[in-house]
Amino acid sequence: MHGISTAVMRAPWYSAMAQGLALSLAVRLHRDTCDPPYLAQATLLFHSFRHIGRGSVPPVTYFDASGYLWLEEYAEATTPSDHTANGYNFALFGLCDYVEETHDPSALRILRASLTTIRHYIGQYRRPGTYSKYCLRHGKPQPKYHRIVTRQLVYLYEMSGDSYFLTMSQAFAADYP
Repeated sequence: MHGISTAVMRAPWYSAMAQGLALSLAVRLHRDTCDPPYLAQATLLFHSFRHIGRGSVPPVTYFDASGYLWLEEYAEATTPSDHTANGYNFALFGLCDYVEETHDPSALRILRASLTTIRHYIGQYRRPGTYSKYCLRHGKPQPKYHRIVTRQLVYLYEMSGDSYFLTMSQAFAADYP
């Protein structure tokens, strides 16, 4: 990972980002077609977010020591968490789509906890005056992903109504347009 020879992920590994993107697809297919199998698939995908905690099979969601719920792009049982910003947000977008479609109370709780987490930690990705960190574990800056996260913060504002996300998007944009 990131060109670091000691940061190697061993198969199998799991991804909240992949689950979130697939969840968005299934929800949107259901919305557009009204075919029940798409909603059934979305529900199965959502269940991967409900397996919270560490174990022999790495979950894509877990609580950190401070009680914040993480959606991990790179979930692996044997390595520390990466806390990758863009992957976290893509997973969050899938949860938002699912909540909008189903109004599932457990999905809403996970969505709210996830928004609280990224709201709390997003400032740690910033490197004022330049592009942001890709993840919190390695701290490697990535200009390509900086622009993605800057845009994602606008969407987080639009979906949550929390102006802090818009403020952070503007700060990220000012750091590295």
